[in-house]
Amino acid sequence: MRKTFTRGFTLIELLVVIAIIGILASIVLVSLNSARAKGRDAKRVADLQQFQRAVAMSTNANGLANFSGCTTANALVSACTDPNGTGFADPGTSPTACSAGPTSQCNYSVASAAGGGAPAFSNSGTYLGYTVRDWLETGSGSLGTGVICLGDATSSIASGANCK
Repeated sequence: MRKTFTRGFTLIELLVVIAIIGILASIVLVSLNSARAKGRDAKRVADLQQFQRAVAMSTNANGLANFSGCTTANALVSACTDPNGTGFADPGTSPTACSAGPTSQCNYSVASAAGGGAPAFSNSGTYLGYTVRDWLETGSGSLGTGVICLGDATSSIASGANCK
């Protein structure tokens, strides 16, 4: 009777396999980070469109938007009570409101279409319109990286230099 021994893997072979798995895992994680950023940008675009619908539904008899709760310049959209903006929060981590020309990530903010003032109405009661701003990390569709905006003066989302 003869005994046969099976040979196992050597330490070097095991280390090479572990290194290859580690390299593949890091490549996958880098790809997922890019996909997460694109997902956040898609959510930002969808949120702006949804807020535009909410504003359209809260217009008064003259067809002008009502704004309650977010009556300061560059107020957070989440502060608006009419239209209800409480569910709108940027999926990123920035709590800072977007100013007229944001240069980095920021949270949804609303201001007058003329920029700098409170949305919708001036102190004298003149209708100023509104603009909602946010920031895209990687771009979405035809929109590039950077500031995006939507207001009653435009029917679609604008980006970059088209945002005032």
